[in-house]
Amino acid sequence: MIDRIQRLRLPIDRSAKILEVGSSFSPTTPKSEGWQSFIVDHTTKEGLIEKYKHNPSVNISNIETVDFVWQEGYLHESLPKSQLGTFDACIASHVIEHIPDLVGFFKSLEKILCPEGVVSLALPDKRFCFDYFKPFTTTGDLLAAHAERRMIQLEVRQEKLVMPSMMFPK
Repeated sequence: MIDRIQRLRLPIDRSAKILEVGSSFSPTTPKSEGWQSFIVDHTTKEGLIEKYKHNPSVNISNIETVDFVWQEGYLHESLPKSQLGTFDACIASHVIEHIPDLVGFFKSLEKILCPEGVVSLALPDKRFCFDYFKPFTTTGDLLAAHAERRMIQLEVRQEKLVMPSMMFPK
């Protein structure tokens, strides 16, 4: 059976120039494995190491150099203009659920990727995570977020993971 990492890599050639968004401590296409990937995250490699250094479940040696820091504005604005239109693929694993303006995110990808560019996404299943009790996002919510130019979420909340027994059929 194919795992999540293999599934995300499936449509992407090994020689492709890849933008990986928010890989944090678990890159999908690590440079150390020979991928031509560029990392965009909310802070630098040093910032990520500081953030996760006391978390025993995180191997901080997996944190790679962050090429572009995205702290505000649209994604494409965090890259030099010379990089726009040069990426063959973008991978975002468990990232877009944190981006209020999905329309703006995809419009940024249109500027970042070459015309034949591939977007490979992994999304959590709402039925099996702490978002279980939150309402669904509607098309109207997405359009309002775009009209209001709601940007990336910088605030990180510590939420207790609640997994009601009704979520797991017997």
